[in-house]
Amino acid sequence: MKTITALLVFMLSASLVYGQTDKTPEKNQEKKGVQLKITAASSASYTVSEKGEDGKSYWGPPSERVQFGDDLAKQHAIQATVGDTTISCPLRYQDVAYFIKDGKRGGRVAVSWYSGCPFEIAEALSVSQDIEMRVENTLEVDRADDNILFLSQTSARPIVFQQGQFFTGCETFRNMVWVFKKSGMQFRAGADTYVVKKDGATIKFSSAGIKMDGIEKKK
Repeated sequence: MKTITALLVFMLSASLVYGQTDKTPEKNQEKKGVQLKITAASSASYTVSEKGEDGKSYWGPPSERVQFGDDLAKQHAIQATVGDTTISCPLRYQDVAYFIKDGKRGGRVAVSWYSGCPFEIAEALSVSQDIEMRVENTLEVDRADDNILFLSQTSARPIVFQQGQFFTGCETFRNMVWVFKKSGMQFRAGADTYVVKKDGATIKFSSAGIKMDGIEKKK
């Protein structure tokens, strides 16, 4: 794990305001729900060459977690607005996700993680099978409001940065796990409504599909 304390490793994007997108890697379109305002979002500007599981060499961000200190985390926070409420979400760390082709990891892309940032489930639950987080990551859900999930402050939301643009929908990449802290929550995904039946219920996204434990579809 690395700690980055210098601004030289950052690539500042232009001021961008998008809404939640349906899925990655399509470009975000402004819409109702969770609105993101990114004026100083950053990802590592340096790249390294590494071989994928397919044997090919790819240039990209280093395939390890890059942790950020409190000062830089706050300086490069993004703003998430839901209704009349705006939440400041500090940048906590950067990691990578891999593109999957023929069952193997190839090229990689930087993923920035923002503390306590809510996200919107824009459509029915499904796994993004063509991209996978480097390691398993957990999103801890404090509460749900219709199709919007609010994370605990100790949990971070992933957002992909590529060529000066940002993309959402990373919550359903392979190697993602949603953990619902309390039973009784209800949330909507597309036309379906789900009920959390126990504390610590989970939804796991993997190459095998979606696996739910302690969550039932409402009839």
